[in-house]
Amino acid sequence: MRFLRIAAVTALTGLAALAQDNKQPPKEIAVEAVALGRAADFAQDILPILKSKCLACHNAKDKEADLILESPPHMLKGGESGPAVVVGKPDESLLLKTSAHRAKPYMPPPRNKIGAVAMTPRELGLLKLWIAEGAKGSVAAAQLL
Repeated sequence: MRFLRIAAVTALTGLAALAQDNKQPPKEIAVEAVALGRAADFAQDILPILKSKCLACHNAKDKEADLILESPPHMLKGGESGPAVVVGKPDESLLLKTSAHRAKPYMPPPRNKIGAVAMTPRELGLLKLWIAEGAKGSVAAAQLL
């Protein structure tokens, strides 16, 4: 009987600690300073990041939070929270702020349905550079596949 009580207390303590950890916001992700020696290219530098980290939920079909991240015009239009990108102002751009965990909703959400992981410091640096340079570019439909 004593063993069961100890096991129950241990399990509840562990669950309480886990619940407390889940309430902690994710740590802010550093943004690496990136120098490419050329202009950042949407199709070459940004789209691959978005495809692996964002487009499963923020595409023309699913439009999570009414946000599509498939092209610069879609990002400039934004979604429920406004424009995802502010041209020339990466630190004011919701896409960078939420992806670097500087502002809610932190992206990707913890335990999301597709297992998406946060952007790396280098990926965030590329995104910041692209936005600072004017967030220009286009994408062909075939590039989204």
